[in-house]
Amino acid sequence: MNKPKIYFDSRGELGNIFALLNLCRNELNLLSYKILRKNVLNSKSYIEALEKIRNHINLIDVRGEY
Repeated sequence: MNKPKIYFDSRGELGNIFALLNLCRNELNLLSYKILRKNVLNSKSYIEALEKIRNHINLIDVRGEY
């Protein structure tokens, strides 16, 4: 399965977890997005949230930090 790609700047505006979720919404079907959003919002850390997003989306940090 090919996952959609999203490029983001972890130190910029798009590094905000809510901004990333908004980008994911455009790439996933509604049910997948709702499940992802619930899982991400229950994360204990930024890194955990990114890992959960990466299960559905190929996230690429342009700074290479995450």
